[in-house]
Amino acid sequence: MGFTDPLSGDSKNGRRVAFTQNQRYISLENLKNAKFTSELVSQNLAENKALNMEKNNQWSDGLIQDTLTAINECRVSPLDGKLHFKNADGQHGYMTLQNLLNMKLEITDKQVRTTQSFSNEEDLLAAGWVID
Repeated sequence: MGFTDPLSGDSKNGRRVAFTQNQRYISLENLKNAKFTSELVSQNLAENKALNMEKNNQWSDGLIQDTLTAINECRVSPLDGKLHFKNADGQHGYMTLQNLLNMKLEITDKQVRTTQSFSNEEDLLAAGWVID
């Protein structure tokens, strides 16, 4: 077996990349310029947030506004006391009335029953969630 160059070409734009992390490319230039690992981490987090905002853009402005209104007015279903959500990636979840009243932005996935917590509505929307 021969030696494989750890640097490879990015098939999207031809950049040489040093490594990938969660399918996000870190360019060799950014790696060389970073003084601390935390710079790479914060840059990656910022890029992930920007990508999530792009994902969020598939929802109409009206639906985004309706989501914010529903959260602020605690508009739960009278049948089960939950505010139901959908995600750009196909997930479905809900937020309980108790959490809404306490301003605890926590969505429970309907299928696997895991929860995601958000510090504010912007982060919830950036993660692709809107009312269903």
